[in-house]
Amino acid sequence: MMSYVDARVLVRFTLPAVVPEGAVVLIEEGLPAAAPTATVFSFPAMPAAASGPHPAGCACCVSRTPAAEALRRLFLARVRGETAFFSEVTVLGRPTTVAALRDALRDDPGLAGWFRAAIPD
Repeated sequence: MMSYVDARVLVRFTLPAVVPEGAVVLIEEGLPAAAPTATVFSFPAMPAAASGPHPAGCACCVSRTPAAEALRRLFLARVRGETAFFSEVTVLGRPTTVAALRDALRDDPGLAGWFRAAIPD
């Protein structure tokens, strides 16, 4: 029987107090800094929902959230060798940001191909 190894980057959602030493951390601007030994990348706070002529969630009007875009850029930096190789990212964000990022990891084919969300404890 063959076993399957999921090579996607693991994304953990946690509190600043439990950031592992040496972690790669993606943190929402305005939140307390992570552990001093962490490699930290920040992203802007999530903007208020935009309203437009189409219904909410219209595929042509929805773009990636700042956190999802930051994850994409972080992955590309790893691929290009602009940052050290990592197999896990710790995300520190407000509850609405975390929920939106979990949705993006589930619904965005590009992000879902590169990242997988850790199963909450």
